[in-house]
Amino acid sequence: MKPLYCSDGGDVKVNSPPCHSPGAILPDLPQAAEDPDKNCGLSKDATAPETQAWLARHRFTQHVPTFTNFSGADLLRLSRDDIIQICGLADGIRLFNALHAKRIEPRLTVYVCPSGCTVYSVLYLHACRAAELLHKLRTLLPPTSKIVLNKKIKHYLHRRIEPRLTVYVCPSGCTVYSVLYLHACRAAELLHKLRTLLPPTSKECDTVLVSGPNGAPVRLTDELVRHLPDNSTYRLERIEDDTLLLSPTGN
Repeated sequence: MKPLYCSDGGDVKVNSPPCHSPGAILPDLPQAAEDPDKNCGLSKDATAPETQAWLARHRFTQHVPTFTNFSGADLLRLSRDDIIQICGLADGIRLFNALHAKRIEPRLTVYVCPSGCTVYSVLYLHACRAAELLHKLRTLLPPTSKIVLNKKIKHYLHRRIEPRLTVYVCPSGCTVYSVLYLHACRAAELLHKLRTLLPPTSKECDTVLVSGPNGAPVRLTDELVRHLPDNSTYRLERIEDDTLLLSPTGN
């Protein structure tokens, strides 16, 4: 929504339409964590050219001419309503949030010391994904170094996105369990993860049964998944061409 300009005795006034409340339409939102520069607001010591560059970096290029002579301190003195009246509702809220951006806390902090060194480097992870950790580890090593993440580390990173249910499954003929983290707690989600444990020839299975009381085969449903005990263990076997059986084991 654009501001309204009117002339009154030679003075130009900016009027905001009275029928809308900016705070009620769009709330203040934190800035994204992808660009470190976006996690800190404009410095009050920024000169006018530095302020113009900051505006351009944060996708406010169309408003650069409006703030041509503004320093960082000048821009920071503007209230939220002032900025909305000058830039319009959507851009005004976005600019105010960018100016007063708060630090976004990482989801995981790790300290790494490369071999041969005695000083640790701190790595802040926001997405908690293996690719993110690999990218940050490469900054600590020579370009020719090859990095391979241990499976336990990958599982730990995934675990940081707290699942609603964790189950351990051992396919028939194996002695090692695989951990499955369920976030949606739906039958389709569990079936998809079970298929990753099977050989390619078995991945066409689309039915899962759970061994119930007295060995009764119970069809897997969303409701059943939601009632599975957390951190429970199961044996997985294929009993028909398109059917899998999950049998609880003693914990």
